[in-house]
Amino acid sequence: MLDNLRSRLELFIDIHSYSQRWMTPWGYTTKLPANYREQKLLAEVATKALETVYGTKYSVGSSASILYTVSGGARDWVYGTLGANYSYVVEVRDKGDFGFLLPRKQILPTAVETWTGVKAMACALSKWV
Repeated sequence: MLDNLRSRLELFIDIHSYSQRWMTPWGYTTKLPANYREQKLLAEVATKALETVYGTKYSVGSSASILYTVSGGARDWVYGTLGANYSYVVEVRDKGDFGFLLPRKQILPTAVETWTGVKAMACALSKWV
């Protein structure tokens, strides 16, 4: 399905849990992509917007530099193979107190703040492209 969008795909976001990180390629190596500066800047637009909702803070950077190296990620494939200039993995709340079992009362706030970040990112990108 994504392959059909190859010529129009500019932004890809793969949402996971948990650890509050907005991560750029690459996951499999510590080498940074050619447009890392722009990728990081756009991710910072998202995380700053997200923070305004409930004060939740996210780390921004390449997966290999702010989490660990990992191969086989969709974000790397979409960036490297399909050519989406902005490709991310977002690890939503929390930082580990609850792990994958986020309390019910945090689910909607997590969705609201994440959507705020995604909207800010899309708005900024629409002005860049």
